[in-house]
Amino acid sequence: MENSNLVWNLHEKQLSISGFRKFEKARIEGIFEEDIWDRDIVVAESGLIDMQKTIKEGKPLTLFVGYSPGRPHLGYILMNRFLKSFRRYDSTKIILGINIKESMETHNRTLEETLKSNELVERALLGDNTREITRVYDLSFLNDLSIQKLHNEIYSRVVRELTFVDFNKIMGWDEKTPLSQYESTCRAISGMLYAPAQNQGSSSLSFTDIKHLPFVRLTKKVSKKLSIKEPSFLVTTALPSLTDETQRMSSIGGDSTIYLFSEVEELDKYLKVRSGGRPKEEQMTYGGRPDSCLALKIASYIISSHETERTISECTSGTRDSCRECKKLMANYMNHEMNSL
Repeated sequence: MENSNLVWNLHEKQLSISGFRKFEKARIEGIFEEDIWDRDIVVAESGLIDMQKTIKEGKPLTLFVGYSPGRPHLGYILMNRFLKSFRRYDSTKIILGINIKESMETHNRTLEETLKSNELVERALLGDNTREITRVYDLSFLNDLSIQKLHNEIYSRVVRELTFVDFNKIMGWDEKTPLSQYESTCRAISGMLYAPAQNQGSSSLSFTDIKHLPFVRLTKKVSKKLSIKEPSFLVTTALPSLTDETQRMSSIGGDSTIYLFSEVEELDKYLKVRSGGRPKEEQMTYGGRPDSCLALKIASYIISSHETERTISECTSGTRDSCRECKKLMANYMNHEMNSL
């Protein structure tokens, strides 16, 4: 399955303009050994050389994760695995950029409900390991005074430097775009720049998926204007929806989403996902079509790379003559991964 190559080819021009290079697993061998790097998820990177040097020299590394706390879903397992990969280095710290206001509006919830939801999100992201965590909220009264003071300074500088032309050219926004979207984007950018603004000599890494590339372009642009060290970035492919693989799985996805911290029945949705099978007799002769199987594509993000390869081999050889039995097996693997949180 060539998820990352396909995404790179579709977005190569924009990625190249933004200073990204195609991710090559060979460049991180000997540093990151976890299975997450064997899955076809990472598309592109910037600043990876500096990041590797920081890790090898044992210098401080800060990871930034921005999100709006919704109902935790399968996609959080991916970030959990990436964070674990970096957090085995003692000098790694994490900054969470938490969009509480945006989440309240999106999910129509109270502040109390949203904060409780965020507790579940943090558990999905970090497990029980909460050392060296800094939380930067978009609601100022939730922040510590020292954090809010620094964040306000960065935010004010970002707002001064980003012009309407920048938003129009990169985001396609105009006078009809709600002001709240401009403010939210500036706060997200301020969060990415929070760590390097404190210590210009430190290295920081932000995670994003391909659909957030415009935010990254703005961040890179404004960091140069502010003379703040540009964060490194890893661009990943988004976990697809159960019902439409052109869309990403989301916390408000309903039947298109597999939620965490739920009963096993949650995986019943997965058994209805489109497979790449043929009529039984043809399947036994020619095998299945894994490249057109959404069920396998979703599972490949979560189950081990070894299990993915074995599934593809047994599918194409005709060993597995029933797509439903194959999906049941992959659902069991995914359930194991979910319970490991």
